[in-house]
Amino acid sequence: MMVETDIVRELQVADAPWLRQAPRQRVLFSGILARPASRCRWRVTIRELSSRGAQVFLDPALRVTDHPVLIIPRHGVAMVTRKVWQQAGRAGFEFRQAIDLARPATPEEHWLRQLWLEADESPAVM
Repeated sequence: MMVETDIVRELQVADAPWLRQAPRQRVLFSGILARPASRCRWRVTIRELSSRGAQVFLDPALRVTDHPVLIIPRHGVAMVTRKVWQQAGRAGFEFRQAIDLARPATPEEHWLRQLWLEADESPAVM
């Protein structure tokens, strides 16, 4: 019986970087993909979600920049991401940083918080 150790797992990921590092859940959430520097935003559908990343459905004509922000209204969070891949109306993102949109926003986060509050699924915030 072979026992998988952390060392074996690290080697597998290093040798095959396309392997998922965290299992993803199939979901069907609305989301907002945003580029704060240019104040651009697009509605997307989040199809798979994990603690480390997400797969989204988006307009096939949209060319996503390398580091967009994915707002997940249902969870009240904005994820600073890195685009891993994009093809045929889908894209995969790795999460880099989480921003809690329920807390008071810094000036840099204010626009993201506004998008969250305007989204259909955002809960009432006091």
